[in-house]
Amino acid sequence: MINSVEGILSSRGVGFVRVKVGGIEFHLETSEQTVRSMPPAGTDVQLLTFLYVREDIMKLYGFASDVERTLFLQLLTVSGIGPRQALKMLTAAPAERLIAMLESEDTDALASLPGLGKKTASRIVLQLRGKLIQESEAEAGAWDDLISGLVEMGYDKAQATKAVQQAAEEAVTEGVEPSSMEREVFRRALLSLG
Repeated sequence: MINSVEGILSSRGVGFVRVKVGGIEFHLETSEQTVRSMPPAGTDVQLLTFLYVREDIMKLYGFASDVERTLFLQLLTVSGIGPRQALKMLTAAPAERLIAMLESEDTDALASLPGLGKKTASRIVLQLRGKLIQESEAEAGAWDDLISGLVEMGYDKAQATKAVQQAAEEAVTEGVEPSSMEREVFRRALLSLG
C-alpha cells in the first residue's frame, strides 16, 4: 500500500488535490476538509493515502489526518458503503463530528448526510458500534509519552491530558504534517498550560 505522498502541491479543486513528486504528479481524491487544509500551490505537503483497486478502477485517496483516513477505512467495511460514499460523508461532516454521531448512535443526524437514508445510517451504526471507541482509545494512547513528560515537568496529569488532547485536535484540524505532529502537539500543550 502507498502509505503517504510527500511533494509539492501543484493544484487543488473540488474533491481533489494534485501533488508533484519528482517527475510524477499524483491526483488524489479528497474530502473538502482536506482540500481546505492545504497550503497554497507550490508548497511542500504530505498526505496520508489509500489506494483503491478494482478490476477496472484504480484511485488514490488522500487524507490530511490519520483520524480521517482511519474513519474512511472503517466506513468501507460497512456493506453498501464504497469510497465515493465514504468521501461524501467526510465532506459533509468532519471526521470528529462523524465519530460523535456514530458513537452516540444518532441515526437521524447520519441519515441527514447526502446520499444516506435511515436504513443505511442504521447499518453503519450497527456495524461500527464499539470499533470507533477502540480507535479513539488507541489514538489517546499515542499521546501517553507526551502526557507523562508534562507530568514529570510538574504539571497536573488531568490538565496535561486535556491540554495534549486539545492541542492534537487543533493540529489535526489545521492540517499539521504528520512528520511534525508530535513536536507541534507538545509545543501547543506547553503554551496552553502556561
